[in-house]
Amino acid sequence: MSSQETKKDSGGSLPFHKTIVNAISWASNSELECLAELIKVTKIPANHDEIIRAWKRRVPCLSGDLGVTDYLLKQKKENAENGEGVEFNDIEKEALRLLVFLQAREVGDVTWHVAVREQLMTLRDLVSRALDKK
Repeated sequence: MSSQETKKDSGGSLPFHKTIVNAISWASNSELECLAELIKVTKIPANHDEIIRAWKRRVPCLSGDLGVTDYLLKQKKENAENGEGVEFNDIEKEALRLLVFLQAREVGDVTWHVAVREQLMTLRDLVSRALDKK
């Protein structure tokens, strides 16, 4: 986590989906097992990909994934379906898709204009949802 992300918010603490990444990195094997159970009973609104990456780095220390990755992917999918938990990685991916599409433009292609409009609307919606959740 960057120093910017580790700064305390006005309430004096950070949300679980931010602190769990660091906790995973320093936890002992028995603590990882406890964290796995805690993760699986917690509604996690965001940061799923980062948590999964941290967890997968530590899984070789355990006797398996303990269901954490599946749970986080399920949470991420449910949040997306409910319009919750838009992550900035999602926005970045969509912006990159749009840039690639813009670079592949064919002159005079009417369908290109329609596709660009659709991608811009998708990007705008992602940004709007992300800003509404702050």
